[in-house]
Order: sequence, then C-alpha cells, then structure tokens
Amino acid sequence: MNEKWSQFANEYVVSLFPTYMLPEGLFQGTQKWLGVPVNIALKIEDEAIVWYFKPRNWKQGHLALVKKIQARPEFLRNIYREMEKSGKLQIIFAKKAAKQAADASNRKLNGFYQKFVSLNTQAYGYGLMLPLLDYQETTFLSDELHAILKKRGKDNFFNLLTTPLQETNVKRQELALLKLYARIRQKPALHKLLRRLPAKDFLAKLAEADKKLYAAFNTHVKRFCWVYYVYQGPAASPVYFAELLKDLTEKNTNPRKDLTGHAAEKVLLAKQQKQLLENLGLSPYERKIVLLARDGVFYKALRRELQSCSYYYMEAVLKAIGKRLDLSLSQVRLMLAKEVEHALKTKQTKTNLLNQRAELVYLERAQTTKCLSGKQAALYLKANIKQEKLNLNVAEAAGTVAYPGKIKGTVKIINTPKEMGKMCRGDILVAQTTNPNLMPAIRQAAAIVTDEGGLTCHAAIVSRELKIPCVVGVKIASKFLKDGLRILVDAQKGIVKKL
Repeated sequence: MNEKWSQFANEYVVSLFPTYMLPEGLFQGTQKWLGVPVNIALKIEDEAIVWYFKPRNWKQGHLALVKKIQARPEFLRNIYREMEKSGKLQIIFAKKAAKQAADASNRKLNGFYQKFVSLNTQAYGYGLMLPLLDYQETTFLSDELHAILKKRGKDNFFNLLTTPLQETNVKRQELALLKLYARIRQKPALHKLLRRLPAKDFLAKLAEADKKLYAAFNTHVKRFCWVYYVYQGPAASPVYFAELLKDLTEKNTNPRKDLTGHAAEKVLLAKQQKQLLENLGLSPYERKIVLLARDGVFYKALRRELQSCSYYYMEAVLKAIGKRLDLSLSQVRLMLAKEVEHALKTKQTKTNLLNQRAELVYLERAQTTKCLSGKQAALYLKANIKQEKLNLNVAEAAGTVAYPGKIKGTVKIINTPKEMGKMCRGDILVAQTTNPNLMPAIRQAAAIVTDEGGLTCHAAIVSRELKIPCVVGVKIASKFLKDGLRILVDAQKGIVKKL
C-alpha cells in the first residue's frame, strides 16, 4: 500500500529558494550515509511552508541512523564536523559570488547559482541528520540521555548536560551589543539621547557626536546583520540594532553586570558538566552519547546559522539574475535550478508559472522529483496528504520540557515577524515553531510554548540561553490556545493548561 504524506513541520517567511534543495539534500545524504533514502515534501502558500514526510520511511531512516551511531558513536561526531566544514565553505563561496555577481556574464552568473545549489544540497545532506535523529516522536539522543541519567537517579541534570558550552551567533550578537551599549552608557549625553529619541534619530545624532562609536556600531551591523535572515531576510538594518539598544535602556540593563554574569555562568557550567561527567561513572559509549547530545544542540543551530549567512550573501546573485531576466527578487526565488539555467541562456522565463507558484507550490522528492503549482498542486495535495484529526476541546496539553520553570501569563500566538507587534513584555509566546527572526518577541516572553520541536530545536536552544521556561512539542498548542487567553506553563512537568 502506498503510504500517504503526513504533515511534519511548519515555517514562515519562506520561498522555493532555497527550500527546494532540502528534499534533495535529505534524499542524497540518507542514501549515501545510511543506504536508506528518506523522502520529504513541501507546500508553500503565502510564504508559509508545510513540510510533509512518510512516517514509515522516516522511521526506517531514523533506525538506520541510530544503528550506525550505536555501532560507532564517532559516526555522528564526523557528521558534525562535515556539517560545519560544508557550511563554512558555502559562506566563502557565496561571499565571492556576491562580489562578482553584478559584473559577471550570464554564463558565470549561472555557474555561481548552480554551484551554490550543489553546496547547499550537500550541506543539507549533513545537517538534516540531526532532525532525523532527534525530532518529534523519533528522539534517540533525548531518550538515550534520559535513560543514562535515570539509571543513576540523576535525570534532573538533563538540562545541565544538554546546555552547549559554545555560543550561537545570535548569542554572540547579543553579547557584542551589550559591549557596545556599555560604551554608550559611559557617555551620559549619548545615553540620554538613546532613551529619548527614536532609533533613526539617535543614529543621526550618534554620527555627529561620536564618530568612533558610530563606526563601531556600523561594524556591528555589518558583522551581524545576517543572524536573523533565516531563508530570505531581510537582513537586519542599522535602525533594527538601534531599536535593540533602546530595548536595553527600557529594561534598565546593566551591561557590565550582564556580561560578567554570563562569563561567570559559562565557567560554572563547564565546571559543573565536568564534575558531573566524572561522578556519573559512565561507560565509554555512554560518555560519547552524553557529549553528542549536548553538542547536537549547538550544531543544529550552527547548521542553520551557516546556511542563513550564505543565503544572505546569495541575495546579491539572485538580484543580479532578476535584473538580467527582468524579474523581481521574489520571482527569482520561485525558480528551480534548471529553469534559472535555461532562462539565463535563452532570456525566456515562464512568468505565468512563477505567478502560480507565488500562490501555491508543492514539491516532493521520492523516487523522482515532482513540482506542481496552482490548481494542479491543490488537487494533488487533496489526494495524497493524510488529513490529521485533532481534538482541540481540551483544557491542557503536554509536551517536552526544554527549560524548567512555572509561569502564568497571557497567550500571544506569533508565527511570523509581522505578528510580533502584539507581543508585550511578560506575555507567553505560543508558536508552531520559532526561528531567529522571531527573537525580538522571544526576548519579551515570560515563557515559550511550541507545537513542534525536541532537544535541538530553536525554541529549546534560546530558552536555555535566555533562561525562559519552555515547553516544546505540544503539537496542538497554537490551535487549542488563543490570543489573550490566560494559561499556566508548567515547565517542570511539561504541561500547558488553560486557567
């Protein structure tokens, strides 16, 4: 019997570029490394993407990966290394292509695009091993670590052991901004202007009053403007970072205290992890699993950050292609690799097809690659996607604790950057999933609840960094909860309850 596709995950502010490379990357990577090609499909409608998988096929790939790791844990450690290496090479190439794109011939421009597709597909081949290993119901690393700790009566140390020692680039940006803010606070007149003026006006005054500090601010923007880019940006502007500085003033942040405290916490974390690892009496296999679980949290975030950075640089190439073909950036993002190659050779594009894709596009990678748009996509989805029945008439739902705590608050359902305006400090952020472009809302949240996710998801990572109570994998959270509802988030038991 042919297995239907089931809904797997959701994301927002997405187009066909670069997501069409993900199904191919997963297929190639799992076929190469596991001998079990894993199939995945996507639907994009109104810049919202739904990912689909075939549960039996996914579990088959998951078990093949688990078997590899159980036989030789170094297999996963090697995946981490290759993931980082491929991501960094991708950024180097994208930077080079961005600098040359405007003046490149059509042939060379196509070469940049096709080479990037190859590199990004390869990066997905490595990077998607982590969600295959530890996501939703298939949670090998989480389960193994819980079993190791429960056997010793130490399961309460799960969060401690899965907190990475390395910093994400998002966290590095926050720390660098605190240092910049500390310099501003040393100049009372500037600090007063930051409090009083709109962000744009403050930047104009900063440029006049302190050229050295203004240069440092612009260096910060250039260094970190891509960290919230995700798939298609936009890159963070100078005004955006100035707004972050204003937010620090509104919270009465003491930057020196926060920086010193963070450094001390990192030293303490490393010490506590070392002591715990020594005292647990782990076998060589168990120790490797513990370290792989901890580092997996970091490497999943790193993979996305590296790819996001490369997408930021590739925007220049996409714009150059659009200029040659008289297409907008959003239209270029709706083209597949072969279509870009053909269009740059012939200067012919199927704009009607691109317009259909802007409304609805479906792509799958199974035995072959299928890409449908418009009514054809809608009919195929109706016939081939399993419709999940959800019971939303409930007062509470359970998920996985990502960071402990217990908090009562008001629900704000936020899935896209456009919805962040309704977030107030102290609200509980509820989302299908989170990603870096929701960070302004996340920073205001008293707690985070997501439908999706596991040990290595974005919400789990940032909740640890910000010390916000968080429950992930609640499945129906964004559906049975509504804006304005008062709820209890019990991130000790993993329960979300209406009040």
